[in-house]
Amino acid sequence: MTKKDTGLDFHVYIDREDKPMRLMFGVLLRGVASPVTIEKVNKFLGPTLGQFQGMRKFTYPVCLFFFAMREEQAYFSWLAEPVVKGGVPKLVHHAKANCVELTNDRLDQVVEAIVSWYDSVEAALIA
Repeated sequence: MTKKDTGLDFHVYIDREDKPMRLMFGVLLRGVASPVTIEKVNKFLGPTLGQFQGMRKFTYPVCLFFFAMREEQAYFSWLAEPVVKGGVPKLVHHAKANCVELTNDRLDQVVEAIVSWYDSVEAALIA
């Protein structure tokens, strides 16, 4: 898939050591030069998320990374969040940004959520 097809900047693949499968998720990148607060980032991203709401729904997890270059700030929000409730996988499509600071721990949580979601999708297909 290309940016022209999806509007996303990257498609990232997680290689599994325990299974012969690659888990894909999309990444949208945005940023500014000057320092910003989380509130300003969420407001700034309003039109961006609105644009993606007008497109077709994603069938795989998609996240947004936002960077403020001068202060090396990094933020994260979901566009299509992988959620598993009662063993049932869902993708929650967000209409508003809900940014949090992007840290190594947050990145680990993102990967864990994606892996868990794909495991649930696989289990649902087998059942």
